[in-house]
Amino acid sequence: MKRYDENDFGLDYPDDWTVHSDSDSGCDGVTVEAPEGGFLTISRFSALYEPEELVRAAVDEVTREYGDCDVEPAQDVYQSGVLRGQDVDFLYLDLPCTVSIRAARHGGSTYVFYCQTAAISEDRATQFRAVTASFLDFLGVDVTEKPEIS
Repeated sequence: MKRYDENDFGLDYPDDWTVHSDSDSGCDGVTVEAPEGGFLTISRFSALYEPEELVRAAVDEVTREYGDCDVEPAQDVYQSGVLRGQDVDFLYLDLPCTVSIRAARHGGSTYVFYCQTAAISEDRATQFRAVTASFLDFLGVDVTEKPEIS
């Protein structure tokens, strides 16, 4: 495993993956990419943004880009608690894909976790959840004790 620790983002990721920092209008973040496909982007926004609002905006963007999508409420359980959001399933070039979007408020920021993988790659999804867990550990988040995290 490698460690990324820059720009107030810290996480662990597999040795053969790539990571780069992102800076976009109104947020900053980090993207971790697997060599065979799939990526996880963690974006930090001002706490003025509600987690649910950011999840909804991301879901709207995916459905605009890919058309016919199945959207379902979803959650991921971590040692530190539960992150909630939406899963979006769609076909891209006849390949089933899943986008998992979660959001959480911590301190003075709202974080969005946007993970896109081939739907058939459960191992890859598990690896991305491990990267997310390492970031939550970096933040010192215990979602069971912080009601502001959704």
